Amino acid sequence: MKISILLKFICLVIFLSFLNQDAQAQKKLLKKRNSKFLLKKLKKNIITYNWFAARAKIKVKSEKENIALSAKIRIRKDSIIWMSFKKLNTEGLRMRITPDRIEILNRLERQYIVKPISALQTEYNIAVDFYDLQELLVGNPILLEEQSFDASIEDNLYQLSNKNQELDLSILIQPKTFLMESVQAIVNEASVDVTLANYKLIDQQKIALEKQIETNTVEMGELSLGMKFSKIKIDEAQKTSFVVPSRYQVVE
Repeated sequence: MKISILLKFICLVIFLSFLNQDAQAQKKLLKKRNSKFLLKKLKKNIITYNWFAARAKIKVKSEKENIALSAKIRIRKDSIIWMSFKKLNTEGLRMRITPDRIEILNRLERQYIVKPISALQTEYNIAVDFYDLQELLVGNPILLEEQSFDASIEDNLYQLSNKNQELDLSILIQPKTFLMESVQAIVNEASVDVTLANYKLIDQQKIALEKQIETNTVEMGELSLGMKFSKIKIDEAQKTSFVVPSRYQVVE
């Protein structure tokens, strides 16, 4: 009986040692890279566009409700973000965002809502501007030119990180393709975490068809936004109609 227990113990030790060797081998697969090299590779994968259009299935989860929507997204780089949201084939919201303001047509309440772009930060404590927002929707990394980074390896992925008094930023990069796996930013007690998956080659560019955006702010609490993209078009001019009906109430 004691011999049987001893044999089992020896087999367990051998098995665990193999697991440990395999884990060590996995770590050794990744060659150490400096931040300059990783930034160069990351920038090579940045999606270039003048126009970006897509359809999306969206799931929104908050502390109060869960909503499933379909959306059309059209972006003219550095100029306009246009979005239409439908539920059960009926448009409920239409948005037009420009570098200086946000406009919303609330079809259900018959309201026209207009706010400065700074409301993202002042009212919702979301530390992005128009230019950051367009890149997040497309699937590009942000803040690359403004920060200095440290390079490391985390969970068998390359990591670029920057931490100071104003910003805690982390970007995880796939080791074989150098495509962005995720980006996390924490600013003034507000956090934004974006995860990208299911990359496909579209017009010779690798684009993530799935995006998961998690935010946590004092004003809005925890918010989860899951997006599955389809019918992506690059550099095809799009209509961005935005007509405010005269009967709509103006809300500022």
